Amino acid sequence: MSAEPCRQRQLSGGPCGGTILPTGYCGRCGRRQNARPLPELGDGPQGPRELLKLPPRTPRSSEERLAGGAHIADQAQRCRTPDCGATIPVLADSPDRQHCPRCGNPHAMRPDFVQGATLSNQYHIKGPVARGGQGWVYLAEDTHLGDLVAVKTLRDRYGADGAALADLERRTLVASRHPYIVRIRDFLPYEAPEPGEDGATHAEIEVRGGHIVMEDVGDHTLQSVIDEVRCGRETLDIEHVATYGIQILTALSHLHRQELLYGDMKPSNVVHFDDHVKVIDMGSVRKVGQTEPPPHVTPGFHAPELAGKLTLANDLHTVGVTLRCLAAPAVRDDVPGLGTSSLDAVIARATRTVGQGPRFKDAEEMADQLRGALREIRALRGKGGSPEPSGYFDPSPDWLGERLGDVPTTSALARRDEDRPRRGTPPVLRILDPGRPTPVEIARRLPVPKPFSDDPRTPEFGVSGGYAGTVRLQQNPGDEPSAEICLHNIRVALATAPAPPDVAAAEAELALAEAIPGPEEVRRWRLEWHRGMIALARFGASAARRPAGRAEDLAEACASFERVSADLPGEYAPKLALAYVHECTAHAEPQAPGAAAARALARDLFHAVHLRNPAHCGAALGLARLALDEHDRVQALAVLERVPRGTRGRTLAQRAATRIRAACLGSDPGDLPPPDAAESVLAAHAADRIRSSQERELVLAPLDELRLRIEVNEWQLAALHLTHGVTGAGEATFWRHLRRRWRPAHEPTPAESRAEEVRVQLERDYLELAATDTDLSEALVERAHAVRPTTWT
Repeated sequence: MSAEPCRQRQLSGGPCGGTILPTGYCGRCGRRQNARPLPELGDGPQGPRELLKLPPRTPRSSEERLAGGAHIADQAQRCRTPDCGATIPVLADSPDRQHCPRCGNPHAMRPDFVQGATLSNQYHIKGPVARGGQGWVYLAEDTHLGDLVAVKTLRDRYGADGAALADLERRTLVASRHPYIVRIRDFLPYEAPEPGEDGATHAEIEVRGGHIVMEDVGDHTLQSVIDEVRCGRETLDIEHVATYGIQILTALSHLHRQELLYGDMKPSNVVHFDDHVKVIDMGSVRKVGQTEPPPHVTPGFHAPELAGKLTLANDLHTVGVTLRCLAAPAVRDDVPGLGTSSLDAVIARATRTVGQGPRFKDAEEMADQLRGALREIRALRGKGGSPEPSGYFDPSPDWLGERLGDVPTTSALARRDEDRPRRGTPPVLRILDPGRPTPVEIARRLPVPKPFSDDPRTPEFGVSGGYAGTVRLQQNPGDEPSAEICLHNIRVALATAPAPPDVAAAEAELALAEAIPGPEEVRRWRLEWHRGMIALARFGASAARRPAGRAEDLAEACASFERVSADLPGEYAPKLALAYVHECTAHAEPQAPGAAAARALARDLFHAVHLRNPAHCGAALGLARLALDEHDRVQALAVLERVPRGTRGRTLAQRAATRIRAACLGSDPGDLPPPDAAESVLAAHAADRIRSSQERELVLAPLDELRLRIEVNEWQLAALHLTHGVTGAGEATFWRHLRRRWRPAHEPTPAESRAEEVRVQLERDYLELAATDTDLSEALVERAHAVRPTTWT
């Protein structure tokens, strides 16, 4: 008897896939067979409809929150003395003040206020609702305004630096007003207990600091969201996780601009309030370089190599760990293609350890990459959205693979006379060239990294009429060397068309750039990008090398662009470069074991770029090429149709689609165009031309229209021969003449009639083309005579 499959789903959204053990529990997810299922995911993609929007959350009622906070005081505490951290248990008869069993320092174990107390004749205490890292949080009513507020008091009023920390938190809240940071409303001076109260004396208590009155933002901390999801009471979408991260980073960026470090970011220090987040618990905020009072950090979130020190890198590390905690139970399995790999890469870079490479430069850079990853996830889910310009790459002025949309030149059509068969023989079958870019073309026409803003020569690149991309530049003698000049010279060395790329000169410039010091987080990906370009150019320029050596070049290019993608996971330029490299790998050795995997990965990468920016015609052409490799005409056309109207790639996509509709993709019957393809394709293209002209889009010149018509009709003639046996020029007309003479009742077949119409049109078009070029007119007239039908009058 086969084991019963588990009917539960995973937290990430996909089916469990496990089997039920004889015990009644699943061997994979551990749930009972009859356990309550996880919440339904609903129909369609999950997540917010708009970028950076969160679903509104309403705080729980005050009664529910007070009931949950009633037992907080009964939970054990950790000693806050530096280098101690011992657990202080709370017994049933424990006094309000208790000493640490390890270091002996006193700690307040109970809240200061009881229900019904009133502060400053304005704030009516309802009860404790939370215990933060440095204070008790009470829910109170503002009797003057009639709304709820949160009052924070010192958790450890006996601590030597407790009041100083409270005062520091107050000043931080006042100075850091931001929509994503909890707002301070009032500050009440701390009232010292009389001598003898709580067994205290004036010598033991310093009356400083006070109570902080803040806006009430509810109790939906991100930690509570994680707990609810893990308990199966609600779901968390991966888009929400990215949005949480972007909003948290926006708040931290506001602090960093004031030279403040948050220090202790974690899920319990962020609240989902209404449709956005609120960062709470500012007690660990410190000025950059400040060491006293010692900050409170949470093990597992703090950067391990910093040993408790607060830095900007540590803040980003804590955000990365927070996002990792949130992403673990989030719904993500419905994201196709690349899935959530870009979001995972953002988290991985933020939490890198020593030796794994630099973390993000600042909160803005991490937020940029997180926003790009979110856009990619939404695009893969079919939500679309307008593309966002890159802050790291300048787009290439040309589309790679544009030959797929190029009509043949006059000289190319004239040269076809060289392989023209004798009249009466079958027409030559020409398979559509997909226009796959060469490795050298890829290296020359990839997007260009924007210059590093702190490089000494960067301002000269941005001025009007600045450096030409084909002119090699020199370092200024006596000035600080410029890495951007070296990178510019690499591109110049590779762009020596039509001559082969000067790979040796490019490698020398790369070595010079590597020797110039600079911040690793901004220089590494730029160097790797150009290293990948050089490897591609070397692969394309060394056709005579042994295959193993050429494969090493492709592997080096792939590794370099993968490192760039890991450093900038939210950018699509590295994904585009990787797509071209994997396409080259699959095409170089199509029968190799890894060719199919390389082709599939290239398709996923092109697809991610195209969905995120449908106007990127280069990605659309890449997908069309991969579809044509499998002789899938329908899929290739569907991709090109998605290039939006009004964009600069639309005309190229239209030309490519016209050629694909009429082209012969192979000699098999399924690869040939239908009998009426030429007529219908040219009619549709004419309609597109009229519409494009009305919409003021770019259209083909009349001469290009003529050459396109010739190419389409030649494909049609070859297809008629292969499918219906219609052969060389005039043969159908000759036999039809004889049949009419001896069997007057016989009518020509539709294919024969169609072939004669195509030949007549081709003759006219070749003669018209001959009149436009005196140098090639003789060859074009010969071509017209070769294709015309034989006549008897």
